[in-house]
Amino acid sequence: LETSALGAVGYDGDLLTGGGVRVTIDTRWHFGGSVDYLAERRSEDLAGYGQVSVTSSTAALAAHLGWELGAIRLRAAAGVRAGTATIAGDSDSTGVVASSVSGLIASPMARLDFGVAVLGPLTVTTSVEAGVHLVPVRGTADGMRQAAVDGSWVRGQLAAGWRW
Repeated sequence: LETSALGAVGYDGDLLTGGGVRVTIDTRWHFGGSVDYLAERRSEDLAGYGQVSVTSSTAALAAHLGWELGAIRLRAAAGVRAGTATIAGDSDSTGVVASSVSGLIASPMARLDFGVAVLGPLTVTTSVEAGVHLVPVRGTADGMRQAAVDGSWVRGQLAAGWRW
């Protein structure tokens, strides 16, 4: 059993940053699983309209195959990431009404982990995760899609954990 705190940087058309927690279970038969929670945020300037911020709160459930070689641990995982996303506008001009839209998001995902036992039970793990939003959230400005949580995404994660 390993519990970790995560820092995340992602890209889904724009840069996202955030953090969360993960619990991972490894078995002696190289199979395992994990569950995590991530909160992420990005903002962008829509010329002539104002600022748009996108926040998401998601959880992932994944199964993995793992390999260990001394202090080094590799995992290849597949699963699903689902949660909520909110797209909120903030008008910077008169005549533009700002609003927000929230909805559910869901994605199949794949993740590769590279971990090292640093000192006793203390671990450091880097991960690359990718997926595609099958259930998206989209926002419009002036009748055109301007901000969205849709399409493919990729994120890098750095985790510090404790192996029990």
